Amino acid sequence: MNNALSSFHEFSSLRAAEDAVLSLAGVGLDIKLISVLGRGYGPTERLMGFYTVGDRIKRWGGTGALWGGNSGLVFAPAVFLLPGLGIVTMGGPLVVALIRSLEAGAPSPGTSVLVSALCQVGIAPALALRCEAALMTEHYVMVVHGHAAHQAQVRTALETADAVHWS
Repeated sequence: MNNALSSFHEFSSLRAAEDAVLSLAGVGLDIKLISVLGRGYGPTERLMGFYTVGDRIKRWGGTGALWGGNSGLVFAPAVFLLPGLGIVTMGGPLVVALIRSLEAGAPSPGTSVLVSALCQVGIAPALALRCEAALMTEHYVMVVHGHAAHQAQVRTALETADAVHWS
């Protein structure tokens, strides 16, 4: 993964992130190119547990269709308890990067596990820090990986999305 071929989008709500993923799937973008990160469960959104079937989480409590529901919009979903961030829900290619980072041991001093994992896959440190900051404010981040044609598709599909586009 190379952040030059990735676009970053920040959403203030789970619903906005779900709508964006649905828009991208609707134009035929392979959902395996989409990573979504989020945290912050409100009083009515408690993580109750899950089980997987074919890389889809079947039950997430009240967390919405993005992470599970009937369709499971993101590929390879996972839940992590990260120091400084708490519960982080993630799906897509960045899950493997985070797992590798966790297996590698402690990140560099002053660097979180999440920032370390994002940097390991070629995401610029400034973007990795911005991602972490977005999660700290309980926003959702979507990273769309792929070549230039994919990014053109993403720009078109998300023109009207309720998102802040970083790149």
